[in-house]
Amino acid sequence: VLVNYRSGEAPDHLRRSAIARYTLRSVDRNIVPSRFLQEVFAKHVIAAEIIPNIIDTRRFAFRLRDQAQPRLVSTRNFEPLYDVACTLRAFGIIQRRYPAATLTLVGAGSEDASLRRLAAEVGLRGVTFAGRVAPQDISQYYAAADIYVQTPTIDADVAVSRNVSDTGLLMVAARVLEVGAPIAFCFEMPSDEDERARVLTVLGNWARREASVDIAIGVQRGV
Repeated sequence: VLVNYRSGEAPDHLRRSAIARYTLRSVDRNIVPSRFLQEVFAKHVIAAEIIPNIIDTRRFAFRLRDQAQPRLVSTRNFEPLYDVACTLRAFGIIQRRYPAATLTLVGAGSEDASLRRLAAEVGLRGVTFAGRVAPQDISQYYAAADIYVQTPTIDADVAVSRNVSDTGLLMVAARVLEVGAPIAFCFEMPSDEDERARVLTVLGNWARREASVDIAIGVQRGV
């Protein structure tokens, strides 16, 4: 019996569920896509082997963003664990600094209506809700942007992070592990929503070539 386990909610799931822990210890082999999940399993004395996600790099064209502009894209679905509302609020702060900034949200989900309301309530401009996009078409949204952002409450998606790396997008994300190419800045998201928004104000510094240095300094100072 093989189990292919892929949830970023594993720390909470395995902490709470004795049945899950027992089941995973009982199978012949557990397969996980990342070292993050392997280490979570190990904390509960559960063996797991890593088989990384497969990415078709032919779909993505690399473009160097050495003069990045505040054109943001996010491709996380509109569900509570991905906290797209945090991205929208942070974008409102960024747009006050850079009025021409844009944000494209690729995805769908149960929070679609509430996220649209939030964008209107905050008075955001230049926000595009692209809806659900087929995997073969996602590259055009990466190509049109300079900055990728994701603010999930769980561990960031490794497969998405590798796709982003292949395009040359600059990336700001909550705790990305095991990415196969350099990512300019990653951070542990605070639990408080207002603090999350303040941390993400450093995205505006992507418009400068020293972006990663500015972001690191900004987060360390608790911007």
